[in-house]
Amino acid sequence: MSTNKKDTRRNFIKKTSTAGLGLAFGAPSIFAYNPLTNSSLNNLNFGIIGFGGKGGHAYSICAPLTNIKFKAVCDINPFNRAKAKEVMGGKHDIQVYEDYEEMIDKEKLDAVIINTPDMWHARQSIHCMKKGVHVYCEKTMAFNQEEAAEMVRVMNQTGMKLQIGHQRRSTTNYLEAFKMAHENKLFGRLTNAVGQWNNSRYSRRAWKKQEIDDTKLAKYGYGSYDEYANWRCFKSVSNGIIADLGAHQIDIYSWFFKANPHRIMIAGSRDYYPLSYTDHEDNIFVIFDYKTPQGPARAFYEVIANSSALGVTERIIGDKGAVVLSLNSNKVALYKEDSADQQLWDNLVSNNILKNMADQEKLNRTYVDETAPQITYKINVKEKYNAFTAHMLNFTEAIMGNESLNCDAAEAYRCELPVFKIAEALRKNEAIVNINDSEYVVS
Repeated sequence: MSTNKKDTRRNFIKKTSTAGLGLAFGAPSIFAYNPLTNSSLNNLNFGIIGFGGKGGHAYSICAPLTNIKFKAVCDINPFNRAKAKEVMGGKHDIQVYEDYEEMIDKEKLDAVIINTPDMWHARQSIHCMKKGVHVYCEKTMAFNQEEAAEMVRVMNQTGMKLQIGHQRRSTTNYLEAFKMAHENKLFGRLTNAVGQWNNSRYSRRAWKKQEIDDTKLAKYGYGSYDEYANWRCFKSVSNGIIADLGAHQIDIYSWFFKANPHRIMIAGSRDYYPLSYTDHEDNIFVIFDYKTPQGPARAFYEVIANSSALGVTERIIGDKGAVVLSLNSNKVALYKEDSADQQLWDNLVSNNILKNMADQEKLNRTYVDETAPQITYKINVKEKYNAFTAHMLNFTEAIMGNESLNCDAAEAYRCELPVFKIAEALRKNEAIVNINDSEYVVS
């Protein structure tokens, strides 16, 4: 393909990308993927910035999306660049770079996937958008509130797509539950949310030192190889488990409540791991207060780095029912309160959206009720893609002008602002944070 044809296709995609920037707290559509044709206008040239663990994962989740053509990979580590060539070379003719600005200048890319540590997200995303390249950026979108706000401004100024990696926003079970909460009013008034990410595997990795010298590490903001390889363990380059894990679920609270927390109460410390292991808190407990369109609501969140008990779930609670959500479909369940309108639930069962588990529960019943009786239901809609592929699909469809982004930078800013505030409070040893409504708006 000639350079002129490449530029024509790139301009076409840039023009079509201006439709739909994603509505605040809106319900994204549950889309069905139709394979795109082999027209040059429908193939998207992608690059990857950061090919460590997340970069390899990003490549694998794109495999079902045949319109993505990988052209380049950037990584500061020569070992990772060689790995990218080895892993991707059989299917994609890629060039590798150490410097992302050089990659953007030399390659005709439509989009990049950014998988670098959080402290790099803002500057890389902003540079790419200003160069006319769409961006899929892993969460958290930035290192702090100021950087995140600037990403929103540049997205709005350039008209480029900037999807943030809150993959639950594109997952069938979550989308169906959101629809049930707000269109079907299945759970009544939403009053509470409870969630946790308990992960004993969240640990320091015994990386074998690879071929990268201290001078180069310093150039890219790392004080040592350990800080580079285990960046999540250092406050100098990360915000710890509340950002790396908690951001995913705190996002769900704001999304379902259609509101932002105005007060946050925080307790957290490093009680288990020695300072030589991490200087971050290893257990954090947070309470959020919301003023939702339905009335006051409160949420609780815990993240623990020395136990995997109960794993990863979010529970959205209303006065007529509740839903337990997870990327693990086996954990997803709905509970109907005895006072709920039975017809609402029966209609969803009749339409094969829900499955009533009452008969199965009677069969397995070996306990006495300690609360008002509840009936358990399961979501009966099959997921075509895993959460990560579905979110990437939404990104590509948005680039082509067929969808709105499920979590653009403006939406992610609103839902990550509490995370930035919590991280800042932990650094200052503060227990209460108040957030004005005006802070959630980027001007």
